[in-house]
Parts: sequence; structure tokens; C-alpha cells
Amino acid sequence: MHTNLVRPLLLGLLTALSLAAAEMLPQLELWSGREQVLPFPAGQSWKLLSDHGRELAGGAASDQLRITLPPLNPACTETAMLVIDNRETARIRIWPPQILAGLEADFRTADHNVRNALQDNGLQPRSDAKHACAVSIVSSAEAAEAIPGLSLFFAQKRDFPLSVAAVWTDFSCHRAKKPGCLGVLFADTREIIDCRGRLSYIRLYAGKPENGSRIRPQLVIFTPDFDFTAIDNIILLHTLIKEYKP
Repeated sequence: MHTNLVRPLLLGLLTALSLAAAEMLPQLELWSGREQVLPFPAGQSWKLLSDHGRELAGGAASDQLRITLPPLNPACTETAMLVIDNRETARIRIWPPQILAGLEADFRTADHNVRNALQDNGLQPRSDAKHACAVSIVSSAEAAEAIPGLSLFFAQKRDFPLSVAAVWTDFSCHRAKKPGCLGVLFADTREIIDCRGRLSYIRLYAGKPENGSRIRPQLVIFTPDFDFTAIDNIILLHTLIKEYKP
């Protein structure tokens, strides 16, 4: 084969192998503007490189690999590569300090501690919950039965076992990056949610969409060990709220 043809083929193969190797690396989510400890061994040199090769941070971890990045603007994200001892180790996605900034919810029936935790992560209070696209934070499953739109319930262990009310006609079970303890029991003609499983959250749906709309009342019940300081959990909330659109 002609040399002029071999070289581009080799370059293409090397590029493909490099991309495949990068895809196999773990991806970590990282806050900007907050100190965090990354789950990698101490005593190694490290650096965080942007997609354009600019060094965002670096050093030598004598104890734990701690990192604090300048805060990104709301709604902005950035991707980077973590290099430890000159080896690409993980792909990093960097988020602003308040991931939920720019999103709104009705807090009027929310638990005080839940309200504070969500507002610390940027979620703003919304007083008008009359429209079907509204998001509400509720303090019980019963409160969600009369609320249109999407209701989020951060349950406590005392709330279980929880019998699924007849208004909820469908449900789906989910495991997220952060494991949970929710489970579903089937008793006669009803379902009971308890804390003997591995689900992160359960999503309940009421009725059927009307007039061609994709929207119908929904209730998301989160595991009682939901951690508001875990970035993967806040990203999950960000996704659920943004996905709920008319």
C-alpha cells in the first residue's frame, strides 16, 4: 500500500483508539466554587486540563486530592480531563456552585429543612402553582394528589410504608448514581412503597394526558437517605425539573 495512504489510516486508527480509551474512563461530576475531595490515591502529582489543553488546576496530593475551582456562571458547564502522574484518569464535568439556579418551584407546602437545602443549591421559590407545568415541593404524598404538575416528595423513614393512592394510575422505578433504599410491595390490588429495596426514587403518574398534552400530574418520591450535598443527586433534580415541560 502506498505510504501516502498508510499514514492517514494509521492516524485515523490512533485517533479512534484514543477516543475509545477516553470513553472508557470514569466520568466525575465536580462543583466549581467549592472545595471537594476526589476519590484517588494520595501522594501523586495531578492536573486538570480543559478540552483545549489549558491547565485549570494542579499540584501534588500529599494527603487527599483536594480541588477548588473558580465558580462558573449559572447554567454554564465545562468539561476537562483529570491527569494523575501523566496518565489520563477521569473525565470531569464542572458545574456552577448552584446547579439549580434559574429553576423555580412552589415551596408553600415544603418541609423547612428541604426548602433550605434546595435554595442553597439555587432553586428559587415560585408562588404560582396553578399551571400544569409548575413544580411543587410537597411534605407528604397526600398533598400531591390535588396539585397539578410535578410534585417532588423528599420522604423520611417515618413516611413508610406508604400505600399508593388510587389517583396514581401508573408508576416507574428508578436507580440513580446514588443508590437508595426504596422498594415496592404488591398487596392484592394495591402497591405499597417501603424502605426494603435499592431504588433511588419512584415516579407516580395520575390519569392520562388530555387534549394532546404530554403533561399529567406526577409525584416523584425520593429515598429517605437522599443527600442534598451529593452533586449527583442535585444533577438528578436538575434533570427531572428541566425535563418536565408542557
